[in-house]
Amino acid sequence: MRIRRSLRPLVSAERKPRGECSDAGSASTLRAGGRLLVLRLVSYALLFVSGVVVSRSLGPAGRATYALPLNFAQIMAVITALSLDSSTAAMVARGEASVPTICRFLAASALALGTAGLIVTTALGDALSHALLAGASPTLVLLAALSVPLSLGVQFASTPLVLVGALRAFGWALVAGAASQLAFIVTARILLGSLTPAVALIGMGLGLLVSLCGLAATLGRRFGPLRLRPRFAPGITKRAFRGGFAVQPSTLFIFLNLRVDLLIVGVLTTRRQAGFYSLSTTLASIVFLAASQLAIGAMARQTHAPLDEANRYTRRFIAQSTIMTAAAASIAAALAWPFVYLAFGRVWTPSVLPLVILMFAAVSFAAEGPARTMLIRMERTRLVTGAAFAGLIVNVACNLLFIPPWGIVGAALASLVSYTLYTAVLLASFLRAGASPPVPA
Repeated sequence: MRIRRSLRPLVSAERKPRGECSDAGSASTLRAGGRLLVLRLVSYALLFVSGVVVSRSLGPAGRATYALPLNFAQIMAVITALSLDSSTAAMVARGEASVPTICRFLAASALALGTAGLIVTTALGDALSHALLAGASPTLVLLAALSVPLSLGVQFASTPLVLVGALRAFGWALVAGAASQLAFIVTARILLGSLTPAVALIGMGLGLLVSLCGLAATLGRRFGPLRLRPRFAPGITKRAFRGGFAVQPSTLFIFLNLRVDLLIVGVLTTRRQAGFYSLSTTLASIVFLAASQLAIGAMARQTHAPLDEANRYTRRFIAQSTIMTAAAASIAAALAWPFVYLAFGRVWTPSVLPLVILMFAAVSFAAEGPARTMLIRMERTRLVTGAAFAGLIVNVACNLLFIPPWGIVGAALASLVSYTLYTAVLLASFLRAGASPPVPA
């Protein structure tokens, strides 16, 4: 009975008439994505308060010591994940697997890849500490590396829930994790009198663990506890890994496009400047959050609707979500200076100009997510990979050119240029591909 209920969204989507993907359909999906966005904003607000406490206690240089190892670990998490969430979602869309079936595979993948990621991240982090991570100690590297298996667990546990449209449960799990992190940070600040980068990383890990437990409990209730037992089923494993390897280059290039600037800032500037820029990237993520959560709201319909209907729907959705994201960026940019000044203090105001630039750079991702989802569904992964690689190369080149004369403002401008170029190429590829039948990747 649980499996039948979980598959109902797939069956109902297949029975809809071809012309039923109307403005009302996209509006309902925007409402679903909007509800998730509200929960994500709540979790973001809780994490923001944690960030204020951490930043005020550590200062710019101390924040860099915390943020650079964590940024490196997050890059390693994306490398380790092998895009298995995307490949299994595509398998469900093509009818090659059901949502309950992929649960056990993703559980096994989270355990195996998470363990490998922890070991590799710790070893590389120690070796590259002085070159890339502001001289982070082995303890800080290990604490940051622990986020790799936890992040993979959250990512893989979220995939089945998103595919069946269980966005509310997904959102509440993230809120619980953020609340736990905030409670730990505030309690540590009161008891210890001040925070250290190690304590901040422990709080972050605790938040991920609580979110993972909430997602696992939801999956157990929805699909049954047996679906959480890790297993590499032969019929699923080979196709999932093959699909993941096909998508992984684009996934990695996209993520590096978002994170490589902080690594380069850490190499080319001072630890204090890296601390300022890490705050800019963190605060700008509210616009990325708005774009990505609206896109998640559209994913179920993009995955299960007939292809031509999904393409029409995606074009309308991109237009609507871009307008909403641009409005959010404009409001946030107008409030940036007084917000940073009042919340973090005068010492952090050098973060404001890069923050404003990054907020407007993030607007392009309102189109990026939906367009990329459809290109992957149409098996045009080479187009996604090419666009993402071009964006990454432009990002690195612009950072190397812009940072020496303009510092962290130059890093933000490099992101603006690369994000815009990447999304423009991706959107053009989607519009062309939507008019022709899919071809093998």
